Amino acid sequence: MKRWHRTAFLVAMFVILMTAPAFAVRTTPVISGSHAIDAFPSPERCACHSELFAQWERSMHAKALSDPVYQAKLAQAEKATGGKLGAFCNRCHGPVAFMAGEFERGSKLSDTGAMGVQCAFCHQSTGSRGRIGNVSQVVTPGAFRAQIRDPQAPHAAEQSSFVPSAELCGACHDVLHPANGVKLESPYREWKAGPYAKRGIVCQHCHMGTGGPRSAPFSGQACGVGPRRENLFAMTFAGANVGQGDAALATKQLQAAARVSIRIERPKGAAKEATAAVTVRNVGAGHYIPTGLTEVRQMWLEVALVDGTGVRKTVRTHRYGTSLGDSNGNAPVELWEATRIASDDRIPPMGASTDRVPISSEGLTPPVRLVAALKYRSLPDDLARKARVKNPTTVMASAESMFVRAPSNRESSRGLTLPGPLRIALLAVIAGAFLFGVVMVVRRLARSLG
Repeated sequence: MKRWHRTAFLVAMFVILMTAPAFAVRTTPVISGSHAIDAFPSPERCACHSELFAQWERSMHAKALSDPVYQAKLAQAEKATGGKLGAFCNRCHGPVAFMAGEFERGSKLSDTGAMGVQCAFCHQSTGSRGRIGNVSQVVTPGAFRAQIRDPQAPHAAEQSSFVPSAELCGACHDVLHPANGVKLESPYREWKAGPYAKRGIVCQHCHMGTGGPRSAPFSGQACGVGPRRENLFAMTFAGANVGQGDAALATKQLQAAARVSIRIERPKGAAKEATAAVTVRNVGAGHYIPTGLTEVRQMWLEVALVDGTGVRKTVRTHRYGTSLGDSNGNAPVELWEATRIASDDRIPPMGASTDRVPISSEGLTPPVRLVAALKYRSLPDDLARKARVKNPTTVMASAESMFVRAPSNRESSRGLTLPGPLRIALLAVIAGAFLFGVVMVVRRLARSLG
């Protein structure tokens, strides 16, 4: 090679190497200022996927930033920590705005940035870095990625094994305290250690269908003009939020999660006293119930006796959840104060919890039924009032058993009792009537013979 050819070649290679990073697509973790907002197309531009967009728009992912409950809790956290917690929380609830540096600028978020957890974030995620949790995704803007084997789209598209995996969900939904690593939310770890992971049942199978748990994947079209697929997922992200999410789907999720049963154990010879073994089973959730932010979520068992006149006597209330504690021995404490899990009595996947409840029908009118109901609501009433949102209670499961039956007619007549003097007077009247009848019969016989 001639000298000037060699020199030209080396110069060209130098230019290419120096300018390559400018043309390369950057893969980055979720850090502030890593990308311009234009790297994340707005969900409104996903017009071909109109049905999926409509599902997402009703979901809690779309409302992740605007949810008044989140805003109320965030305001409380910011006030308590002197503004130190906002970035940690917003990184998960608004990852696109966070990566575009919009929170740091302190101005109003862009229309795209304000759209919470959106299409371009999940479908441009290509993996997870380090321990799953605290928004551990890495993002590669450019192609949109999904489980489709041979995507046919007018935009760059690729098949992904990460997007349809539990790790994508766990990267946000497992939350560790940023200062000490306490597990504030751990649905992914609960799933990973449980029976559903071993069976290959992942988050998307239960939370991304249109008919409740285990209704995905399903057959259909990803867009109106696309081919029919056999492995589609809906953008419903249905959880347990009946008040702010899709109420019908959330109710299905809750009522598929648990079953309640009752067994009454009577001591020999005791008609009015017994012990009730009331069992709650986790039959439909791949994680603990409840899960997520369980010092805010409320699930409780209510056991009551109900008599024949409608009188209700509550005999046991058991709230399931975690209690956070601090290093001074206080519990419960707020999220930002936590250094430990003080207690945890939630129910694992395929697990059960039994309450043994002493019961007595003393003072109640037969028939007496024992009624047990497992109930749920997304947040305490005081937080709902602060956020100005509805806070419905959902009955997840219930059972009942007859404790004391109503007496039959024969049992009622046997049980008739009167005070002593009245009983004597009644017997005297009956005896007098009997003697009067005998005298009348004797007189008639005498007349007929005379």
